Amino acid sequence: MDDTTLAEVVPRGRQIGMQDAVNAVEQLSIVNKLQLNADKCKELIIDFKKVQHHFDAVTVNSEELERVDSVKLLGVTINNTLQWNCHVLDVTQKVNKRIYFPILLKRANVPAPDIICFYLICMRPVLEYCAPLYHHALPDYLNKDIERIQKRALSIISSGLSYDDSLSMFNMASLEDRRMD
Repeated sequence: MDDTTLAEVVPRGRQIGMQDAVNAVEQLSIVNKLQLNADKCKELIIDFKKVQHHFDAVTVNSEELERVDSVKLLGVTINNTLQWNCHVLDVTQKVNKRIYFPILLKRANVPAPDIICFYLICMRPVLEYCAPLYHHALPDYLNKDIERIQKRALSIISSGLSYDDSLSMFNMASLEDRRMD
């Protein structure tokens, strides 16, 4: 059993029941002869109150879970304020590591349509992963950070052309337009 996630919404004035859920998972793991590793378990609390609530620590195998400010869940980085800065940073860093490949392909005289194909297969999906989840809450500066990666890739592939001309030449849309669609 791997990557089990428990979530709970605690209405005002109610008690948290997460420890009971964790205990149930512990019992299930014992019955199935599995061992929970408390060192790999994390606790993320999202609390929108100005005065933060005090929640008792959740324990696994009598060990308190580490409280974190952000966590990666199914490839999406979620932080305790539900802002997308951490996710966009992770995504842009991941794609920036791949930006050298179009440079190498261009140096090897690979035709531009083939380099575009590489971009569309290996880079753009990373930039757009789970976009429907966050695009409505994406501030303009984060939107520009994501778009800047595509601009950079297209400037490498079709040097000398403007971003709009490159989009038109390769029959592509901006990432913002794709998210809106």
